[in-house]
Amino acid sequence: MLRRTVVVMMLVLAGFSSICAQDENMSEDEMFGRAMEYFTSGKYHEALIIFQKFDKKYALNNRIHAYMGLCHYYEWNYEKACELLDEVIPQIGTYAPHERSMYYYAAAESHFNLKQYEQADTLYNMMLEVCHKNEKADAYYRIGFCDMFEDDWQQARNHFELALQHYLQHRNTPDLQARITQLRKMIGGLDKQLQQARREEWQQQIESQMPLLLQLTKKHVTDRAVELNGQHIEQPQGQPTGNPTAEGVENVIGTAEPAGGQTETDTDQNDRETDNGH
Repeated sequence: MLRRTVVVMMLVLAGFSSICAQDENMSEDEMFGRAMEYFTSGKYHEALIIFQKFDKKYALNNRIHAYMGLCHYYEWNYEKACELLDEVIPQIGTYAPHERSMYYYAAAESHFNLKQYEQADTLYNMMLEVCHKNEKADAYYRIGFCDMFEDDWQQARNHFELALQHYLQHRNTPDLQARITQLRKMIGGLDKQLQQARREEWQQQIESQMPLLLQLTKKHVTDRAVELNGQHIEQPQGQPTGNPTAEGVENVIGTAEPAGGQTETDTDQNDRETDNGH
């Protein structure tokens, strides 16, 4: 194991020496061109070596620092990528939109992989302002995950929907069908999650209002009992006051008249006169 490590280190040093020997015979423009060739061909370590040489001479060159950050990003050294890219991003406002988009995306991805979702979200949104339409789907896709990890289900659902729309419109290719299918399933799952959350919120609102409702109901019952005890009873219109039963009997006794138009008093008098005659 140790022998293998030593061999790898010797090869790396040999490669570095070879690059430096070649660079000594090049102008700065040629060296930078060689670094860009390495970069575009995916040889990020070799490109980084040349960029670092430039950085020693031009320490304040934002573009060199930005490319160094990209090299670290592609080498999965996310902490160093964040350090370099976060340093230069505030200084590159005059760069071409697509170049800035590249730096924003690499910085956002680096923060995302470090689980720094708030910083990643900000950078993805910066990218959306300057990137091409066919690049927006990836940004919306990542922002959706940032929202999920921050427990913002509604925003996650919205951004996944935007990602799906942009994939379907601009990148509906065979290699992305799995992601499109994944997005549809995730949107459906989030819809169920949101419905459940709304039901729970509604239930919580009802439960929170129950003490007040019970208190109001109890107060109403108490007030009604006091009103009845004090005989504050409203009479229906047309209903006489006092004792309706007694008054009714009196009225019947006082005004009852038998058939023939004679009252009870007249009948008694007639009976007495008949008895006296006999």
